Amino acid sequence: MVLCPADEAATMALVKAAADHKGPVFIRTGRPKAPIVHDSAQKFEIGKAIKVAEGADVTIAATGLMVAEALLAADLLAAEGISARVLDFHTIKPLDREAIASAASETGAIVVAEEHLVDSGLGVRIAQVVGEVGPVPMAFVGVENTYAESGTPDELLDKYGLRAKNIAAAVRGVHGKNAARQAGRVLHDQVGSSLAAAAIQLQMVKMAHASAAPAVGDALAHLDGALNAVREVSQKLLGR
Repeated sequence: MVLCPADEAATMALVKAAADHKGPVFIRTGRPKAPIVHDSAQKFEIGKAIKVAEGADVTIAATGLMVAEALLAADLLAAEGISARVLDFHTIKPLDREAIASAASETGAIVVAEEHLVDSGLGVRIAQVVGEVGPVPMAFVGVENTYAESGTPDELLDKYGLRAKNIAAAVRGVHGKNAARQAGRVLHDQVGSSLAAAAIQLQMVKMAHASAAPAVGDALAHLDGALNAVREVSQKLLGR
């Protein structure tokens, strides 16, 4: 079992849970004083993420010290009209697959924020689940493939891009990709279907009225060009 509390309340609750657990437990905490995220009444269940902010446009999945930064990022994004859900993954293992699946289906994009290497941390585990339940645009905020230097906690968080502004920048990127995917779906499903239906209607007119065949033929040629253009643009927007 791997636990990563975000604040004092989470640490107290998870240490108690670890003491009651039969088996190996690893608890990861940061050095600096952490902002208070949860009140003392918050219930913690091993393997269940906590939704600390509602949002419909994108999900920020954070753990440990990055939960507070994620909440700050959500405030920055709200001022721009982007509604960000924030989940506190206080348990890295076992992972809350249900919360991940809901985030993917309901918000359509996920940013993972962790004070850890991006190559082998929470982001990788969440991406595995997303790949199984339904791929969506994702981004990862964490320490890139490098050795960390020594310094004060604030210096290190700044140096390695573990701040609210970095999370917000990542969210803007995946939100734009998700918007493009949605536009692609509309083009493919609605506009494309309407043009195809119009082509069928014209074919019926052509069969019923021979005198209109030349004009209908010209219209069908234009429709065919429009359909091809819609397919091409929608495929690009969908990233195919």
